[in-house]
Amino acid sequence: GIVGAIDNLSGSCGVAPGVRIWAVKVLNISSSGAVSNIIKGVEYVNQNAAVISVANMSLGGVGSSNALRLAVQATVAKGVVFVAAAGNSRMNVYGTGGVFGDADDVFPAAFPEVCTVSAMVDTDGKAGGSGSLSAYGPDDTIASISNYSTNVTPTNPVTSPGLAIDLAAPGASIYSTYKNNGYATMTGTSQAAPHVAGATRPRTLSESLT
Repeated sequence: GIVGAIDNLSGSCGVAPGVRIWAVKVLNISSSGAVSNIIKGVEYVNQNAAVISVANMSLGGVGSSNALRLAVQATVAKGVVFVAAAGNSRMNVYGTGGVFGDADDVFPAAFPEVCTVSAMVDTDGKAGGSGSLSAYGPDDTIASISNYSTNVTPTNPVTSPGLAIDLAAPGASIYSTYKNNGYATMTGTSQAAPHVAGATRPRTLSESLT
């Protein structure tokens, strides 16, 4: 819904209304699953990289998975942009030690190859911080539940004021589509990430073939 809900004057409208979407299911009904299934999902995107330009990953765990990172790297090499939710644990994406690549990373958010997105509060849809105070903090600030970064690995390809966080996007009290043909208001970096995924420019066919 946040990525591509159609603009039909009903419910909510996505960032890229009506855009083509592939639903690649890697988690179960309880929103949990094996890393091996996530890797299979990334491999599916890899196999269809000629037509899939952006992969939204509103999921994550704490630990380390070199196999998942390798799968992401191989797919990024084909031109696919991976957008990852930073996580909602109010912690450094590199863990308590602040070191990339160890057992307390938030992954895939910590991977240098993904675009990592934290959640921000936006209560008025305008810049300047003049909107009302929310339950997650002042207008135009990082949401209180969002993960963050205090340092960044030298291999990170993006220079960002957020260090290992590449972008912040609206993620507090976001109204969008929900299961059973309904709508709901939800908060988290899983709401922020699809704002970025939807705004990422798809490649043209000629770009996909070169």
